[in-house]
Amino acid sequence: ADADLAKVEPMILDNLKALAEGGIDPLQIEASLNTIEFALRENNTGSLPRGISLMLRSMRTWLHGHDPLTPLAFEEAITSLKQDLAAGRPIFEDMIKTLLLENKHRTTVILTADPGQGQREARQEEERLAEHRAELDHAGIEAAIEETRELKTLQEAIDPPEALAKLPALHLADLPREGKVIPTEEERVAETRVLTHDLATNGILYLDLAFDMSVLPADLLPYMPIFSRALLQTGTKDQDFVSLSQRIGRSTGGIAPGQIISSRVDGGTAAYLIVRGKAVPDKVSEMLAIMADIIHTALLDNHERIKQMVL
Repeated sequence: ADADLAKVEPMILDNLKALAEGGIDPLQIEASLNTIEFALRENNTGSLPRGISLMLRSMRTWLHGHDPLTPLAFEEAITSLKQDLAAGRPIFEDMIKTLLLENKHRTTVILTADPGQGQREARQEEERLAEHRAELDHAGIEAAIEETRELKTLQEAIDPPEALAKLPALHLADLPREGKVIPTEEERVAETRVLTHDLATNGILYLDLAFDMSVLPADLLPYMPIFSRALLQTGTKDQDFVSLSQRIGRSTGGIAPGQIISSRVDGGTAAYLIVRGKAVPDKVSEMLAIMADIIHTALLDNHERIKQMVL
């Protein structure tokens, strides 16, 4: 409401002052820093080619006469920030004071919705087009019609072979005839088979724990999706579901149980419960501790929570 507009700015500034003076929750800072570090390391650009993404990122400084490598070389900055936070330095609290509270270069802008703006713009466009048409004589109208017809013809025309030949194309001979081999080292730890893949992951450890489901009776296999969700969503002996989720967010890039079911070369079937996780190097031990808590102490007798998941 308009009457509340005057209350918004003081409320924001009061909250910033409380954070600057009382400090920000260290666990919240840890979770945020972990999220940002993962985004930088994984560099998941979706369908956008990574090379183009890196080029655009370097432009943030390069266009203004600074080092284009600065936005790309995050390793040293992340390490330095972690060291400062571990030493108890109030980095973000000081930034709130300097950049926000004590910074007098601030503008308050109030945007108010106008329900009639769209109609006014449509009416103005109609009037502009009507005025333009009124200025045209018969020859001008015919010229506009002919120009539109020519444009449509050009758009629908098939490009000549010499023009198509200029487009880069991927040919069958350009593709490798054999699939890429993933490096794999196999060893045994106690009675467990361990496969290690030495790949460039930008400092992230990806870990899959696989549990053979072939030991289960066939009539229990349909319940595995519910069981997988229950491992994460019922809480553990020492933590409820919410605090467990926060712990996972602070220390990992995610932990997710799931299933893999596949046919085998020998004609049999492979079925595994997978507990999958990822973490940066200094958080690997905590990720393993979380996985151990989930596997050993998940509250699978929390029938009310499991019933909610089923429903």
